[in-house]
Amino acid sequence: MVGVLLFAFSGTALNQGWAPLLLILGTLTVLIEGVILTLMKRHPLRQTWIAAVAINVVSYAFLYVLLVDVVRL
Repeated sequence: MVGVLLFAFSGTALNQGWAPLLLILGTLTVLIEGVILTLMKRHPLRQTWIAAVAINVVSYAFLYVLLVDVVRL
């Protein structure tokens, strides 16, 4: 949710293209999700961070492909 909100308010950052913007947003969402999952303490720390990184890499890769190849912005 945070990544979507940041993306919605970052229209001026598009001068550099989609990749830097998505990299920054992806990093922020990995950190936020990792911290929240760590605080929940349901799984080991390593497993929590691997899941946070993997989920966000797949999500942002899909979003990048969608924005660059389909929308062609």
